[in-house]
Amino acid sequence: MRILAVDTSSHACSVALAEDGFLKYEYTADHGKTHAVRLSGMIDAVFADTGIKAVDIDAFAVTAGPGSFTGLRIGISTVKGLAFAAARPVVSVSTLDVLANQSSGVDIPICPFIDARKKEIYTALYRQRRDGHFETLVPPAAARPADFLAEIGQSGFGAEAGIYFLGSGTALYADLIVGQFGDNAVLAPREYNLIRASTLARLAFDRYQESGGITPHELVPYYIRRSDAQKTGSTAAGLR
Repeated sequence: MRILAVDTSSHACSVALAEDGFLKYEYTADHGKTHAVRLSGMIDAVFADTGIKAVDIDAFAVTAGPGSFTGLRIGISTVKGLAFAAARPVVSVSTLDVLANQSSGVDIPICPFIDARKKEIYTALYRQRRDGHFETLVPPAAARPADFLAEIGQSGFGAEAGIYFLGSGTALYADLIVGQFGDNAVLAPREYNLIRASTLARLAFDRYQESGGITPHELVPYYIRRSDAQKTGSTAAGLR
């Protein structure tokens, strides 16, 4: 099974092609160009270098959020177009789930910290079980960093083994994190803060095997925090 995975949820952009859960090609860029400028070229490069076409893809995967409102719209609309044209299903995955799964093998609670601007972060708290799957300890939220850190600290998380932080907000709020947890705060190396489409592709393969995909029409952003331009109801439907 071939999956083309796309992430445009942050300042970086990542595209990956995987077959039966194994990575064949990944292209990740963080060089200042907008997603609208670079994404189609990156996808074309993946197809050109692998000799695979859109019609050869069995399912398309995308990070549906939370993240940059503009970035999410670009990634989702691109994947929708590809999936419609190829008549293929889509698998959408939470950005926070992807980040947590980039910490495979970490045996302490994992806290994705994504910069949401406006002095907020998108975050949650996970733990990897012995079977390799991740369970959610604290559900996804948009929050002020100090408030969220105090809340999980008061709940006893990180009191003994520590908490592993990663994502774009980790370096930005490192002083707050260390101030709350001291030596029990484990900050991921900076290269782990980028969201990788290869991780998304692996997750999408597993989820497709478990429950299938959705139609392109069903694909919607998962904002958590409503945009300034569109103060409508929840858009969490569509995550699979």
